[in-house]
Amino acid sequence: MKIEALAIQGFGKWSQFSLNNLKNWQVIAGPNEAGKSTLNAFILGVLFGFPSKAKGRNLYEPVDGSRYGGSLTVSIAKQHYKITRLDRTSSQLTVENLDNHSQIENPSAWLENQLGKMSVSEYQAIYSFDLLALEKIKKLSAQDLERLLLNLGTGQGEGWFQYAQQLDRQANQKYTVSTTGRRPINRALNAYQQDEQALQSLAGQVADFVNQEQQIQQKKDQLQAQRLDLQKQEEGLNQLSQAQKQYGLYQEAQQIQQKHLQVTVKPIDQQDYQQAQKLSLEIEALQTSINQLNQEQSQASAPPTLSATEAQQVYQMADTVQRISYLKLSLSETKAELAQIQAKFEGWIPTPLQAHERSLLIDYNKMLGITLGLNGAIILGLILHFPIWLMVLLVAGAIWQDYRCFNRYQQRQQLLARYQPLLPAAILAEQDQLQNAQRQQAQILTQTSELGQLQNELRPTIESLLAKVGIITYQEELPVLYQRLKEQAHLTQDILQGHLSDMASQQLTLLTNYQERLAALNQEIAAIFSRYQVANMANLMQGLAQYQNYQRYQQRYQDIQGQIDQEQLQVILHNIKDENSLNNQLQRGQAEVKNLTAAVQQGQKELAQLEANYQAGVTSDQYLALQQNLASQQSELTEGLIDYLSQKLSSQWIEQVLTENSAHRFPRMQAIAQEYFSQMTLDAYQQISFTSGELLVINATGQRLPIYQLSMGTKEQLYLALRLAMVKVLEDVVDLPILIDDALVNFDPQRRQQMLSLLQKLAQTHQIIYWTSQSDGDVLNSLTLG
Repeated sequence: MKIEALAIQGFGKWSQFSLNNLKNWQVIAGPNEAGKSTLNAFILGVLFGFPSKAKGRNLYEPVDGSRYGGSLTVSIAKQHYKITRLDRTSSQLTVENLDNHSQIENPSAWLENQLGKMSVSEYQAIYSFDLLALEKIKKLSAQDLERLLLNLGTGQGEGWFQYAQQLDRQANQKYTVSTTGRRPINRALNAYQQDEQALQSLAGQVADFVNQEQQIQQKKDQLQAQRLDLQKQEEGLNQLSQAQKQYGLYQEAQQIQQKHLQVTVKPIDQQDYQQAQKLSLEIEALQTSINQLNQEQSQASAPPTLSATEAQQVYQMADTVQRISYLKLSLSETKAELAQIQAKFEGWIPTPLQAHERSLLIDYNKMLGITLGLNGAIILGLILHFPIWLMVLLVAGAIWQDYRCFNRYQQRQQLLARYQPLLPAAILAEQDQLQNAQRQQAQILTQTSELGQLQNELRPTIESLLAKVGIITYQEELPVLYQRLKEQAHLTQDILQGHLSDMASQQLTLLTNYQERLAALNQEIAAIFSRYQVANMANLMQGLAQYQNYQRYQQRYQDIQGQIDQEQLQVILHNIKDENSLNNQLQRGQAEVKNLTAAVQQGQKELAQLEANYQAGVTSDQYLALQQNLASQQSELTEGLIDYLSQKLSSQWIEQVLTENSAHRFPRMQAIAQEYFSQMTLDAYQQISFTSGELLVINATGQRLPIYQLSMGTKEQLYLALRLAMVKVLEDVVDLPILIDDALVNFDPQRRQQMLSLLQKLAQTHQIIYWTSQSDGDVLNSLTLG
């Protein structure tokens, strides 16, 4: 795989940035903080996925808010592809074949195959190294450095090597073979041995506790069996209760059907009943009127009359009665006019406007305009920089005008509320009518007072005279009473006799009409009685009551049928003879539940007593506590030893596997590494030897030197030689770019130049992207970042 170009939409400090025509040997130079490491992280992010959120980890969020991500253009087996990865969370990966412009299906699996199924940590352990990796070498002991160099052949040996060291340290913190050790497992072993000796001395006292434990367990088993039996009995009792309810509903339905639904009751229309009831009342009233007319005819005689003086007194009342009628008519008309005015308002008729109130409605808009003008002048003065004395005058005038306008506004709102819902123009238009209404209200008070006084003076006299001629008054209006009294004043005895004859004739005519109407009503109600085959209203009422009862029982029967589970009812009827049998079963079940409940309660008491005795024995004797403590210690000790052995053996196993893997791959790396190491050291060292698990280097004089005798710079060069040899060995399997981030900063100029020459030679068959902050003179294919 060769990276030919990169394009960043947003990643750290880079935004809308691209590099094109990248070579097999590509140097990217720039000072510190130029963004070299950010470009390195971007390449790793596109290939393996962007970093997830973690404490202290650089997420490279775009500084200018651009969309996160970008793309790499790569060539693989003479085919060109564009790998695009966007967004850090919910990342979107696409791969496009640029030769045929097609999209790769399942881009994640495709990219994983092209990367040899490596993880990012495996890639960094082989193809990517920086100054930090070389700085770690300086902190390792000679033995650890040798083990690290030997394990390079495993690809991810450095990480496994560090993990094995961590496991070994953790195991040593838990246990030591020293007899005086104070580590956790050593202390636990000593405590366990002491408690075990104490337990053996108390072994003879365990028999009593064992016997008590057996009794408690037997009682628990017995109690559990009783509880299960009680649960079963309660379920059966619940079923019997449900059966009793269902059987009771069934019996009620049977009784209703047998007693109330066997005979169909003829329905009676409610409207017919109401019509008959109305006719009955009307017939009763007509019969009463007929009886009263017959009685009046039998008792008819000449009524008493007024004397001449009394008749003259009646005529003199005419003007007063006429005045009363006029006052009533006038009051009625005036009240009607006031009602029309009051309908325009919400509530009582408001009082007319005073002069200052009229001014509030008319002049408020002018005042508001002046207020707005002063405020606008202040704003204009601020913009045009009026003199300070003028601004002070304007502000003072505006404050005073605002205060006056606010007070007028509140008064105006109160005024509008009084005349709600009228608007100001309508309020002004209604003032004439309100003035008139005020006068009419005063007129009503005067006329009402006069009317009451006249009526109080005249009514007793009129009622007294009417009573004399046998006319009973019923609080009629005074003009009506006066009219009746006036008719009596015109009557003489002869006239009264003629009037009496006319009255008798009228009564006879009225009696005939009443009798004809009574016959028609009797015929109509008889038709209703015939329709329902009853003789009178009482029978009709009784029939309606029977029909309503029939409807109620029928509705109750239907409701019961809806509550009955027919399948359950059939089972109940099949298993139960009668209600007494069901009740007997229910009583037996209740008695059984009661007995079982009492037995369970008694068993619980006995169990509590046994456990109390058992606990008392344990409290007085330390055996059980010591036994439990010893078991806990044994469990904790076992867990600690398992952890210790797991960590110790895992560490040894990892080191063994790493050594075997390295020994298997190291011969293939050895020849290549020797060539690279010799060139980097200017032939000061010519061979790398690995025998009997020991790594040695041989100098130009043939001297065999162990790793710890080498200088720090030589150790770094040996480390790089083995890393590059590993890349060379793997190129037949997977060919990926090498990323070097300023790893040569501590090399002296001569060895640095040798290292750069070696890298350029390796770049003939393998792409190398080298980031550096140093100027390398005439190094080819160098790009400089601002």
